[in-house]
Amino acid sequence: MKRFLCMLGLSVAAFAQVTGLSFEQTMANLQCDTALIFRSNAVEVRPVWSPEGKAVAVRANGEWWVAELDKLPLKTMAWRGGLPLAVPTRLPDKGAISEATALNWAARNPEDGRQVKTKSGTIITLEEATKGVSLRVHVPGGQPRVLWKTEAEDCHSLVLSPDQKWVAFVCEWNGVVVMKVP
Repeated sequence: MKRFLCMLGLSVAAFAQVTGLSFEQTMANLQCDTALIFRSNAVEVRPVWSPEGKAVAVRANGEWWVAELDKLPLKTMAWRGGLPLAVPTRLPDKGAISEATALNWAARNPEDGRQVKTKSGTIITLEEATKGVSLRVHVPGGQPRVLWKTEAEDCHSLVLSPDQKWVAFVCEWNGVVVMKVP
């Protein structure tokens, strides 16, 4: 049961609210590589990055929501077998983006589904299993490694940030996740 609560993000391990720092700096201060930027099990389409990579738009419950990453107050908690996860202390802004703007952003984000490859050759895969999904990373010159596995939750819709430092994806029970590319 404790593991299930951690998967849902209900076991808070630490709290940090940092202002004036970039998302990357905040994540480094939290010693976290992964953030659940939008909690919802009603995400309708893949996440889309803004052209400059400073925001992620999400469509849920018929409305667009925008997470401006540099402005998200974050705290840390345990997730997926005790891995640290950053989560916002408030919801992203609802309706802060028009449908036309979201579609414009989406047109700039290639649809990759379950695998992305950076220009440097790093491959990130959300690999389907009989039950659940595993997140696998293969850095050039290294061995592929599994960072985590779900027991039943489906995760999909990988999208690289414009600078290829981050990847966003949907985990159906949790919401939209952003992870630093190793």
